[in-house]
Amino acid sequence: MATTKKKKGMSTMGIPDKPKRKRISVSSKRQINIPKEFYDTLHIGTEMIAELHGNSIVLKPVKENNVDFSEEILADIIAEGYTGENILKEFHFRKAQIPAVIDELIEEAHTNSVTHEEIFADILKESDEQ
Repeated sequence: MATTKKKKGMSTMGIPDKPKRKRISVSSKRQINIPKEFYDTLHIGTEMIAELHGNSIVLKPVKENNVDFSEEILADIIAEGYTGENILKEFHFRKAQIPAVIDELIEEAHTNSVTHEEIFADILKESDEQ
């Protein structure tokens, strides 16, 4: 397993340890421009998630390369003895449950003041190494 070296003042994900702030303007159409430094550091694509936290808006990049649990789901289904058409039915059922479960984990993490990076640290590390 490769380890990521931590640069001084930066997390292992390349994000500054201390928050950086920039004042930005909001257009009459409610549009904003994200500072280039922020955009480049976070590798922002074409979409972001906006979360309302009290009197703050938190913007997070949408991660396009979501972790796929297909192999793990299929292994469990086969180990549980499903056969034939039932494998496919059960696979689709379980696969459809993933977004709701992830949302529950994230909500629990917010309640317990844990970041999504901490929740998915092992998974993110493995996907970065591949």
